[in-house]
Amino acid sequence: MYNQALFAELEREIHRHAEQGHTLTAEYLNNLTDQLYCTYLGDAFENEDLYKINWSRIPHFYYNFYVYKYATGFSAATALARKIIDGNEEARDAYLHFLSRGNSAYSIQLLQDAGVNMVSAEPIEQTTALLAALLDQFHN
Repeated sequence: MYNQALFAELEREIHRHAEQGHTLTAEYLNNLTDQLYCTYLGDAFENEDLYKINWSRIPHFYYNFYVYKYATGFSAATALARKIIDGNEEARDAYLHFLSRGNSAYSIQLLQDAGVNMVSAEPIEQTTALLAALLDQFHN
């Protein structure tokens, strides 16, 4: 989840830099990648030189902007699953209806109809709370 958010920010900044007429050099991409790893992972992260060139191994960054969809997809799935796992039968039925609709509307509307508001921060907050709880279990 966090890596996908980092990658989405990296992709956004790459596109922004290019759209402003700047050249995408290896030095620029290395520095940007390094900066984002430090920002996202904090002081506890031992940033090795190989992380700086991570941008070069992921071809998604050079296509139409879509890496953010991984993080939003994880968040939407968590929001849907939490309600079902908690035993909410209406949520289960809404999820099955969501699946049956296929590509009949925009994803954001399909999710809204299934009870997940991707315009709000709630799905992302639920996902990060779940990840924090899983890390707590790991440490205990």
